[in-house]
Amino acid sequence: MRSTEQKKSSADSRNKIGFLEKNLEVLRQKVPETAKWLESAPDPGWAEMISSFNGEPNLRIRLGASQSIAYDLEDPLSVPTNKVQSIDPFKQNMTLILGMGLGYIPQAVLNKQTFEKGHRIVVIEPNPGIIRLALEVHDFSEHLESHTLILAGQGFPELSQILIAHEPFVARGDIQMVVEDYTESRPDDYLPLAEHARRVLNQLKSNQATVSEKGSEIAFNEIIGLPFTVRARGIRDLHNMFRGVPAILVSTGPSLGKNIHLLKKAQDRAVIIATAQAFRSLLAYGVKPDFICTIDFGANNRTHLDGLMNSLDVPLVSLCRAQSDLMRDYQGGLFVNGAAHPNHNHYLHRLWEHKGIIQSGNSVAHLAFSVALLTGADPLIWVGQDLAVSDTTHFDQVEQNSRIEKTSTGQAVRRKIDPKSNNYNQIIGSAGNLFVPGYYGKQVPTMPGLLSFLTLFEQLLEHLQGRFINATEGGARIKGTEQMPLEEVIETVCTEPVDKSRLRNMGPVAGDGETLIDQVLPLLREEYKVIEETRKQAKRGLATNRGLANLLDRPGVEPDTPHGPFAAILGKNAAYSNAARDLARRVTAVSLPIHGQQNQIMRRDLDVKYKADDENSILTRIKRNRIILEKTYEASRQAKEHYSSTIGILERYTACRDAGNNTAEELLEYGQILAEMGDLRAAAETYRKATKMFPESAEAWERRGRTALLRDKFQEVEEAVENLLALVPEPGSALKLKDDYEDALSALLDNEADFELGIFVRPLVNIRTFMKIRPNDAVALAQLARAEKMMAAKIEEMDQLRAEMTHGQGAKEYRYRGLMAESKRLGREENDLRGALACLEEASELFPDSPEARWGYATTLHHLKRMPEALIAYEKLVADFPENPRFIFEHGLVLLHSGRTLEGVNRIDEAMRKSDRFDSYLPKLGDLYFDNQYYDRALNSYNKFLNKFKADYQTWTRKGNCLFKMGRYNQAVKSYQKALDLKPGFEPALSRLAMLGPNRAAEPADTLH
Repeated sequence: MRSTEQKKSSADSRNKIGFLEKNLEVLRQKVPETAKWLESAPDPGWAEMISSFNGEPNLRIRLGASQSIAYDLEDPLSVPTNKVQSIDPFKQNMTLILGMGLGYIPQAVLNKQTFEKGHRIVVIEPNPGIIRLALEVHDFSEHLESHTLILAGQGFPELSQILIAHEPFVARGDIQMVVEDYTESRPDDYLPLAEHARRVLNQLKSNQATVSEKGSEIAFNEIIGLPFTVRARGIRDLHNMFRGVPAILVSTGPSLGKNIHLLKKAQDRAVIIATAQAFRSLLAYGVKPDFICTIDFGANNRTHLDGLMNSLDVPLVSLCRAQSDLMRDYQGGLFVNGAAHPNHNHYLHRLWEHKGIIQSGNSVAHLAFSVALLTGADPLIWVGQDLAVSDTTHFDQVEQNSRIEKTSTGQAVRRKIDPKSNNYNQIIGSAGNLFVPGYYGKQVPTMPGLLSFLTLFEQLLEHLQGRFINATEGGARIKGTEQMPLEEVIETVCTEPVDKSRLRNMGPVAGDGETLIDQVLPLLREEYKVIEETRKQAKRGLATNRGLANLLDRPGVEPDTPHGPFAAILGKNAAYSNAARDLARRVTAVSLPIHGQQNQIMRRDLDVKYKADDENSILTRIKRNRIILEKTYEASRQAKEHYSSTIGILERYTACRDAGNNTAEELLEYGQILAEMGDLRAAAETYRKATKMFPESAEAWERRGRTALLRDKFQEVEEAVENLLALVPEPGSALKLKDDYEDALSALLDNEADFELGIFVRPLVNIRTFMKIRPNDAVALAQLARAEKMMAAKIEEMDQLRAEMTHGQGAKEYRYRGLMAESKRLGREENDLRGALACLEEASELFPDSPEARWGYATTLHHLKRMPEALIAYEKLVADFPENPRFIFEHGLVLLHSGRTLEGVNRIDEAMRKSDRFDSYLPKLGDLYFDNQYYDRALNSYNKFLNKFKADYQTWTRKGNCLFKMGRYNQAVKSYQKALDLKPGFEPALSRLAMLGPNRAAEPADTLH
């Protein structure tokens, strides 16, 4: 019998139910795709709404024979409320909830007093039937209409779209994720979406962090680089250049060492597109890529190409905002990838659109991938794309100032490895410790940055047609790619010679480069005026900001006096601040650097409304105003300097370009400005012309020699020195040039520090350059032999490792993991049990002592109803692994299904004595005892089960039936009533109560409907 309080609570619950249509109507108007999804999907077969003992709705979850309850049976609201209490709310932040359940957690968030207007709740629920139950219980219509509550879960693309649309919320605070406990019982449904959400959020945060921390570098690089990029070719020139040709994308993951030496075989049979960081290693191994790529903004980016700037036949593909000195100094040709501006009518946006804009992603490997797609190459083949941490994150022959490595406890840390650094060999920070599916099947550790790269790759592949091969042979598995050893790829995919003449015959300067300079220059001048005005307005705004702060400390000044001094200065401050804001928005070089401060002032502690009678409110608003004005002033001041420099270079260039260039002075000036614009080839040609026209000009010879030295044209340096010595009575400049030349050559043999660290790639490249000038130098020959010996040892080591993975124990493990993964795919996704069985049979033969494959084989035989074979397989499993209760239990099930009931029951009973993990089978075991009239054993089984699973109304009914057979009628009535408390109107329990008669029947239960 239920108490009066229980009946009242149940009545209250009934009043809560019936909101489904109201919620759906809002969704039909606001998010019709979601409404259609909810209306068309069937009810979940594994979840049903029941009543808690206090009458509140609850959720019963079933997974196979097991079951659980989503909420506490006595007080279902207690756990959701407690989960929400732990959240630290920020204004305009959002809460992420995994699992809709009955909507108790979203409702608790909405009820939480500290959550302010603007908060967003995103619920990830892949099962529409569950969402419908929650929308039946709660009136969420207002929050669905205002998009305070957003329903996600239809799939990865939809979830990505929702999270990306809320990027500002991600930037302005911490994202809290609350997990419904029941989701843990269905990991296949929920964990992939949770992992995907984590990856997308990580990617958004990485992007935001880059823009916030590097906004100034990004914006200023674009302006500083214009003298070099405006004349350069755009990536649009590469469109469909290598259509249908295999492209190998080379990154610097640790697995690169396994197969980098194989790339030499593919050089003429594929387009090789490498990250700039891999360039030196490739050259050392005798591989010349067709492109190298870069996107990095920082000064360290240039160090990857130190000594390689004159690789004249390997073009660089660079983001227009990459490190500007690198774009200027690299002499191998430049293909610029533009960057979109928010205002598509902005002249720089139109410039980059003209040159071409492709997806740069958040790593240089993404740019290489986009370049390959642009050229029309197919298939695309990854090498060195580990995206995971082994002993480190990079091939050990790639130069790094620091590296990621694993400690003995498995923690990923960053260690300083530059021997010239003060903190050499010290750990300088943790790198996180995340895990993703590995190339060879097992989980492998990664870190947040690498995880964001992996996420973007998988998102891109999801929407692309073509063939994508991961030949990395290590690291993380990349969903959407097929895996194949590079050696096999080269022999079976890269089979035909590739014609690269079109690329080789391209000139270094865009055909319309001069026209573009003439178009851009006046627009730069106009924008310079806007920047100067921005700086002035920000400076005035800061002055009035200080005035406001000072007035607050002055006695007798009341901020809320309408026409008082505070109001007067406040009006001026608002005018200056608004003007600075509006002007800053017009110039990316100012707006991008202040991005981080804009996010900062939107945090809850600073995002408050102005109240003239609240001093704390006023002080906070003054602080907000000062933060943004200070950054605006500083950004505009720096932008002014960079614009001034760029405009000056372009003005000097156009003046020299349009001059006659018939005098030594004009030629020298023209050569100088060409060098400043990064065109050393044209500068060298200009100086050569000057020495030919004016051979008596010492300055012309010195300029020619200096430029030749920069270009590694050492024979030209020697010629310049000879002419200078002949021309100058006191040849100080000639001797200085000669000394610098000798120093440059000597530096090429300064390789001992690298050798001591086990690095041979830089020495090899340096020594080969040196020997072009002095091929018989004894020191160079000795160093060359040493470096080549080190490389040969490395290649031998890697060949042995690959052979082990191809033919040895590693190959068996790889094959085994592949068979197990394929069996799961065939069984779960394709419902092809026969195919899965074949995989499991082969896997069992590879490792007969391992139970995993043999268990799968036996289970699949059972599902295929091949009982005699299943019995044999299980009997062998139990004999070989007698302590494993799972095998004993399933053996018992097969015995039952084979008609050997007594043996099966005994086996199951044996397994249950060994472990309680099979308690979910107790009702069926009780039914077996009941059917064979062992009522005491049946009752014992039902009681043991109900001690754990009190919400199983069917088992309460079974127990009642058993008690009825035993003649214990009053106890049977209580058992039936318990079932009705949980599931009002449950017909089997009602029927049994009716059979007991009115004298024994309990008060009818309230119903939910």
